[in-house]
Amino acid sequence: MAKVRAYMETPARIRHVALFGVDGQRKERLVAATVGSERSSETANVVAAALGHHRTHALLYEGDDSASYLVNLTTTEALSPSSVSSAAFTTMLQLSDGAIVVLDCSTMELSEQARHQLKQSVLQRVQPTIALDIGGHAWSDLLERSSEASYQAFTRLIDEVNEVITRYGGKEEASQLASVSAQAGSVAFVSIERGWGFSVPTFARKYATEWGTSEATAAERLWGDWGLDPESDEWVGLSSSATAKRGFCQFVLEPVLQVAVALRSGDEASSSDLSLTAEELGLDVGFAGVLPISDVVLQLAVNHLPSPVVAQPRRGMPPLADNEDSSRVVMLASLLEEQGSIDGVDGRHTFCTLGRVLSGRLVAGQRVKFTRYCAGGTEGSDAWDCVKTVTSTMAMGQFQGSGLQPPDQTADGIPAGNFGAFVCEDVAEQTAEAPTHTVWLLASAASPVLRVTIMPARGFDGSQEWNNDSKKIKEVVHRVVSRDPTLTCDSNPFEDPTLAAPDEQRLEPAICQVQAECNALGVAISISRRPAYREAYTKSGDTTPQRMSKSQNRINRVYSRASLISDDTMLECLSNDFGSSQAQELTELQVQRLDLDKQLEPTNPRKVWACFPSPGSVNLLVDHSRYGTRVSPGVWNSMVETFPPLLKGFVVGMSSGVLCGEPSHGLRVDFDDVHVDWQERRRRPNQLMFVTRRAVHAAQLSFGPILEEPVYLVHIAGCPDDAREACCSELESRGGAVVSSEREGGVDAEDIRIQAYVAVRHALGLAAQIREITHSLATVRFVFDHYRAVPGDPLDENTQAGAIVRALRVEKELPPQVPSMQSFDDVVRPTQANAVVPPSPPASSSET
Repeated sequence: MAKVRAYMETPARIRHVALFGVDGQRKERLVAATVGSERSSETANVVAAALGHHRTHALLYEGDDSASYLVNLTTTEALSPSSVSSAAFTTMLQLSDGAIVVLDCSTMELSEQARHQLKQSVLQRVQPTIALDIGGHAWSDLLERSSEASYQAFTRLIDEVNEVITRYGGKEEASQLASVSAQAGSVAFVSIERGWGFSVPTFARKYATEWGTSEATAAERLWGDWGLDPESDEWVGLSSSATAKRGFCQFVLEPVLQVAVALRSGDEASSSDLSLTAEELGLDVGFAGVLPISDVVLQLAVNHLPSPVVAQPRRGMPPLADNEDSSRVVMLASLLEEQGSIDGVDGRHTFCTLGRVLSGRLVAGQRVKFTRYCAGGTEGSDAWDCVKTVTSTMAMGQFQGSGLQPPDQTADGIPAGNFGAFVCEDVAEQTAEAPTHTVWLLASAASPVLRVTIMPARGFDGSQEWNNDSKKIKEVVHRVVSRDPTLTCDSNPFEDPTLAAPDEQRLEPAICQVQAECNALGVAISISRRPAYREAYTKSGDTTPQRMSKSQNRINRVYSRASLISDDTMLECLSNDFGSSQAQELTELQVQRLDLDKQLEPTNPRKVWACFPSPGSVNLLVDHSRYGTRVSPGVWNSMVETFPPLLKGFVVGMSSGVLCGEPSHGLRVDFDDVHVDWQERRRRPNQLMFVTRRAVHAAQLSFGPILEEPVYLVHIAGCPDDAREACCSELESRGGAVVSSEREGGVDAEDIRIQAYVAVRHALGLAAQIREITHSLATVRFVFDHYRAVPGDPLDENTQAGAIVRALRVEKELPPQVPSMQSFDDVVRPTQANAVVPPSPPASSSET
């Protein structure tokens, strides 16, 4: 791996490329053909198993300019837009600077999944290139239709891609992405099934010498409205000649079809411009010996995708500083795995982090501090107090297999613009003189799906002693969370502190620390474990009818409607463009990206008040009012004046759903009108918060809420062959579904690798049970994969979902029964004294 290490020092010749767009089998075949090519002189396979969905290959490629490039090619599994694991796809984009989007030409149109993924990559400012797969079913269509019809179909497909890039690629020149062009070479034509591919510049280089022109001129003639007039033997526009045939059809597509058909029939294809020898005709790869697909894929990456030097400023990341400078290191981390804790007095923890160095050089001995990553390179509001020391660093080429344990550490560190990993542990003694470096942790690095509620053991009695104990517990929990970036804490001041972690491996040491510190303070605690449930909705359809909600004093009113959020909008909210864990007012550009403008009437102000993309919860609040807030008949105020209490009520209603106080997911609420009393004492914030929360809960009930639970993808490695059946039986007894059970490293290997889906509530104690079955030979890893609906009607206590809902409501000291829809039906009784006045235009300044 010495060559890979050498090219890591030249960031201008590094490419971080994401590959997506086709199903898993064809994607694996394309990657295998690219990685196994002769042009890539040295490869290193990197598997980030803890992320569950990523595979990265480091390739050395010698370009057309005789310069070598380091290409990091990353792929991920095909994920549906509704899957929570689509965060892994977002993580892949955040770690990449460019993308190769492989499109299936069997339908000659952009599929919904490809449009979703392309749109998300453009929003992340990842420059796309296109590879059109003309193999398989698309090949039969090419043989049946005329070459001119195929050209028109290719043009329409490229125009669809450019439409997405133009719409979401940004208006500022500094961050604007380039459109794809077949003439320039950013569009390639490949056959993944046969392993060959080409682009227009490929044929332009061949014909330039023959025609006596430059490659640019030849490429221009081979794409567009140009053709060779057979009478004058000159290149003319198609509009000026009735006998000229399009250059792409005559000199590119038809020769390729002739050679490919001849290869399959066994002829020597001497009639075409691309002649093959008898040896090449006898090869199974056939056309791949002349136009290998690896060359096309790597040329897309090298010639048309940016290096970190160009991409990082465009994406709002820190500019690539001198890689010799280690005074300020910034790293974007996608994986944080706890290796274990040291049983000492200080209770230090050791972590292994995989990511990308954005600035400076990461070397052993540095001190790093983790913070949440926000799009645009801004630091998150929640940083951790515990500084960690880097004990060793590992470059890209040192990872092998599925682990993060290298043979030796990298003495020179990880220069800026490269992938790498480092092992770190807590700092024993912190000194103000030593500088700390920033590590931005992506949202998908750790999904807190396992919660622990910690409360005083004495129970709530409202006494001063209980309040003091509760305050001490909150301080201890926040102190423990600040030491571990994989932990989160619910900061709701009205509830008991809740500690959340990805799995038991990270949760148990934190609970031990909380118990030890509380015992030292003389506070007895009780602990309750449960998964991070969420409330979703099954009913589909249009917007609900307008509903009125009243405040407690029956004076202030909110007229609202509700609708479900589409999968496309959910992906935009889950991306880090809206990555705050708190509700926030969105900018005009963000509203444009969410595609909500076209859903609002032209006469209404198009404003999205809040986006609430906390982990597992995506909700929107939209100001749909025509004039603002009506204080009294004929008097109107701006809706902005009542924004803070209404927004707070929206956040409370969404974070504590109507079923059992769990976060809501996938709901949009539109405020059509807001009526408040003209006296300030009658429209206090608590009244407006109540009416907004009431409107949100009514909207949730109208769509038939269901309870969803998180599901782990359990990885069991090193399982002995004689314990395979026992492990699978244990997984199935917990309601799990075994996905795969195969030998590690080949058929002759003795150890078995098992993968299974298990609900989080059934996975408690699973790791200890597997270790007992395998006599501590197997290792168990839990990766959060997706949410699924709990079986049964949550409104029926006799079902599984209803029993969980009732238990959660009792635990949170709520009424056992879920409120019915009738309890939210507020009606206005029109009388002579209290008549409903229809909305009227705002009064003039003199009338006011």
